[in-house]
Amino acid sequence: MKLVAKDLGKKFINQRIFKGLNLTLLLNDHLAIIGSNGSGKSTLLKCLMGYSLASEGKVVVYDTAGKEFIDFHDFIAVATPYSGLIEELTIEEQIVFQADFKSFKKGLSTSDILDSMTLNEHRSKQIKMLSSGMKQRVKLVLAILSNASFVFLDEPTSNLDSNGVDWFKSLVETNKEDRTFVVCSNHQETETWFCTQQINMLDLS
Repeated sequence: MKLVAKDLGKKFINQRIFKGLNLTLLLNDHLAIIGSNGSGKSTLLKCLMGYSLASEGKVVVYDTAGKEFIDFHDFIAVATPYSGLIEELTIEEQIVFQADFKSFKKGLSTSDILDSMTLNEHRSKQIKMLSSGMKQRVKLVLAILSNASFVFLDEPTSNLDSNGVDWFKSLVETNKEDRTFVVCSNHQETETWFCTQQINMLDLS
């Protein structure tokens, strides 16, 4: 599979966010989108994953035979500040709920996923009772361990302490093969060390 952006641009009323993006992401390509707060990183991410329509150009995803997908949302997973969890569910219930509409990587059980979060002792806690760091771990594992070809992460180490950052690095290293990551970051090496391509929002203004 591959994702192709063709002359992509976005503006809100008279404010241009970015323009002229041409990009091809193949399997095992990992893209870092860097820039300061308010530079348009999250807007670009939303356009690439089909959550927001571009003002100019388009994003196309092709299967291994070169056929264009009309709807590719089944092949993406997302962990962002604006992607929510269901606060009334327990961690374990959230995992089971997600599995009903987006499968996890082959062979992974609910216990395996809980182990990956390192939150096993909290499995019966409602999401609303978790700290911000725990919620971030839940979001990241649900995305990264999903059976998705494209994983989109927006500032993934936000709310994580130093141990959490080390945990995130290990999670990515173990699960980055045979898929494509797109990561938004404020120039954080801890979030983009594995990326093979980079877009600086300053270059698209």
